[in-house]
Amino acid sequence: MRMKRPKSAAEAVEGFEAWLGSEIGSGLLEAEQKVLDELLPTKFGYYGLQISYDRRVNLVYESPVRTKFVLSPIESEVNSKDSLVADASELPFEEGCFDLLVLHHVLEFSPRPHQVLREAARVLRPSGYLVVLGFNPYSLWRMSNKLSFSRRRLPPLRQTIATSRMTDWFELLDLTEVSRESVGFQVPLLSRFASQNVKSRLATRVAKYVPSLGAAYISVARKDPMGMTKIKRSRFRRPFVVLPPVRVPETAREQAFEAD
Repeated sequence: MRMKRPKSAAEAVEGFEAWLGSEIGSGLLEAEQKVLDELLPTKFGYYGLQISYDRRVNLVYESPVRTKFVLSPIESEVNSKDSLVADASELPFEEGCFDLLVLHHVLEFSPRPHQVLREAARVLRPSGYLVVLGFNPYSLWRMSNKLSFSRRRLPPLRQTIATSRMTDWFELLDLTEVSRESVGFQVPLLSRFASQNVKSRLATRVAKYVPSLGAAYISVARKDPMGMTKIKRSRFRRPFVVLPPVRVPETAREQAFEAD
């Protein structure tokens, strides 16, 4: 049975939750969790927030942040007192109250992704960290999604946001991207006839030589304190002429010393 294109955001979210329970979906979630387990222990603070459509996903438990909340943009059963339900584009929090905020594939389903990112930056404290997990529109998975017989293995997305656009949005919101990693290098087209060893070896080569083809990316951005000036990296460096050192003769040095 092929996966139909979602007609609404609610239908897309429902399909995404079902996809996370599949073999390829759970594999991607495991890869994302592994990267976050290495990144989050270095992010300290008092309050942390994870926004995810699937309440079963808990990516911030390795974070040393003291108090952590999980927010879902859709109504569902609340599992604990730390679980919340609210619109991601209008967060019910004061400005600058979180030290860490994780957006787990939220922008792909929101009708206003830039507003969601703006709200995340608003509730983030200066020097706080924003972690965005998104699907790569130029990945092998996205390419294979164009083929009808492999479409059922990919999540139904409302939209995808490229890393270049994400970087531009970060700059507009006074956020500085400090790191970015890609995950999910398995080739869905090989899942039917290739052995596990072949798929693993091919995924390793893709991750090593063409990391930009990863299925998803994890971008970490830091909120700049007020008054700081960003140092932008120049894409094109001008060639400089390196001059040789000037050798001063001994007699010239003695004359300069006597003159003083």
